Amino acid sequence: MSDLSEPSPSTAQASAPWRWPTPPYAGYPAGESPVGAACEIEGLTSAAIGATLLAMDFAAGLIRVRVHATRSDMSLRLAQLRRITLTAPIAAQQPAAGDPHANLLAPPAAAEYRLRLAHGGGTLTGKSVGHVATEHGVFLFPPQDELERVQRVFVPKSSYADFEIGPRIGEVLLEQRAVTPEQVAQAVAEQTALRTRKLGELLLAQRIVLPAQLLEAIDQQARMPVVRIGEALVALNLITPAQLQHALEQQKSERSIPLGELLVRAGHVSRHDLQHALARKMGYPVVDT
Repeated sequence: MSDLSEPSPSTAQASAPWRWPTPPYAGYPAGESPVGAACEIEGLTSAAIGATLLAMDFAAGLIRVRVHATRSDMSLRLAQLRRITLTAPIAAQQPAAGDPHANLLAPPAAAEYRLRLAHGGGTLTGKSVGHVATEHGVFLFPPQDELERVQRVFVPKSSYADFEIGPRIGEVLLEQRAVTPEQVAQAVAEQTALRTRKLGELLLAQRIVLPAQLLEAIDQQARMPVVRIGEALVALNLITPAQLQHALEQQKSERSIPLGELLVRAGHVSRHDLQHALARKMGYPVVDT
């Protein structure tokens, strides 16, 4: 796991401290390290808490915060969160009077965004002055006032199914009178129907697989055992039973940290072995509990 005191996404060089993005326009300042920044953490149930952000580790999918209400530090999985908002807004640079480049510093109007939440959680909507999409999630910048100040919001990739910003293609086509409202409604209905169809049904409909092949795959999937990470690591001789037992005891007092992570921190197993060797060599799903 990356050093939580030096947050950096896996796409950044290890030596470069990670900086929270800002709107991708010239008028806004460059991003800065979020360590020590006040923030609001919103869970999947929409409950929010005030905290100080101590670290973000995208590679491990973790953040570390100091909760204001309890003054205690805790690590949270990004998969447990709906969004993280830095409390202090940032403002666009105001050009000097007569600046010939003033038009370059002026940010564009905020655009509508739509995030369809995962697991039937509904939709998040709002406006954002640009956005920054990464493999870990999307950074949004909701406008705050006429001074062109914006909030800085991060929505983890695990919390949403899809993301749109700006006018929808149907709205653009309607504005251009390329389609009728009835045609757009029909297309939306067909798209919704496709989203609810299972992968196997689509594969059959497109004649990519035969019914017998699909049934065989479903039967094989049903017979695949689910093995816990600790048991799998012992079976692969990557850790000893004693090391597993010690980690299980430690997990009782550190329930927010997965067992596999505890084994990595203790130096009993490498992250590569934990994340790759199990799935490839054992050949069945693994539950990290």
